[in-house]
Amino acid sequence: MDLKRWLRWAGGYPLAIGAVALLTALCVPFRGDLPVQTFMLIYVPLIVGVARLGGTRPSAFAAVLSVACVDFFLVEPYHTLTVSRPTEWIALVVFLAVALIAGQQTGQLRDRESAAQRGERELALLNKVAFRMVSDKSVDSTLEFLVSQVTGAMRSDRTALYLCDSENVPSVAAASGKDASADEADFARWVVQNGKAIGLQPAMPTGAEPRPVTVSGSEALADKLCDGVYLPLQTTRGLEGVL
Repeated sequence: MDLKRWLRWAGGYPLAIGAVALLTALCVPFRGDLPVQTFMLIYVPLIVGVARLGGTRPSAFAAVLSVACVDFFLVEPYHTLTVSRPTEWIALVVFLAVALIAGQQTGQLRDRESAAQRGERELALLNKVAFRMVSDKSVDSTLEFLVSQVTGAMRSDRTALYLCDSENVPSVAAASGKDASADEADFARWVVQNGKAIGLQPAMPTGAEPRPVTVSGSEALADKLCDGVYLPLQTTRGLEGVL
């Protein structure tokens, strides 16, 4: 797992804790030689870096943690959360405000860049799929291409497209990635029979849709192991298959 994927999985908080702890350890030997304002300035680029890699919430956490570490380890009296001069309280408050603003601005810029890059990838994929559908005369080849593109876009280990026959029985029309699990076909049949997704994060219930549109794997088939997400492919004519 690369650094960015690990940070997304962990939420960026381990990075914030580790970075603040490391910088504090490096600053402690010099606390008698440098004014506290110098240490505060050193922490600001660190908080910006956390925002760039981890996002706005980890950067806010890093800002609050930095203020606590500066007060506890670098401001006299040491190892307490009190200060000897009122002006140091003002300096700490200003430091917190600057750190929060810098981190939030950087995190929001990161989010906008990520959204723009995601939009570019989606547009490129849409153009590629549209061109392939127009130029390719083989339905099977087009389905294989679509499934492979979904696998790449979602970074999944396996993607399979099940289409229903005239008797509403689903069968694999195209697949990409690893081999099918032993229970994959059973879950696909359940989705066709019940018209619900399996494995999605449930949405908030609404008055217009009182019944759940997704269930967990254990709710669908208690004696089977669900290792993925199953989506019903619905058209105006009915349910056509499962992805």
